[in-house]
Amino acid sequence: MQTARQETLVAPFTFYSGILNSMKLEEMVPFSSITTFGIGGNARLVLSGGADEVREAISFAKDKRNSFIALGGGSNILGDDGVSDAVFFKLHTAGIDYTKHGGDVTIVVSAGEKWDEVVSHAVKNGFYGF
Repeated sequence: MQTARQETLVAPFTFYSGILNSMKLEEMVPFSSITTFGIGGNARLVLSGGADEVREAISFAKDKRNSFIALGGGSNILGDDGVSDAVFFKLHTAGIDYTKHGGDVTIVVSAGEKWDEVVSHAVKNGFYGF
């Protein structure tokens, strides 16, 4: 897990809530609550928002010289037992769209969509062969 210099962020982070507009801001979030492994220490800062807030969150992390880590459902993250100073961003988007090209189908899935929902949608529409 990447960590960055702690001294670049000022605690409490609620200080930044006015700067970060419509994003939800959480401090010292247990990895067990944001990952599917359900173990680990804490994420010092977790921002949540939609596609419109991604750039703002990345800029915030760069300005504070901290790593930026995007979260969907948390299945690709394993946190250690310490505290990570990276800026985590929980992307809240959903949507499944598809286009047929002759006998082929292209499925476009939003980053926040759950895999089981994607498979269910594909099966319901007769799309096979992922």
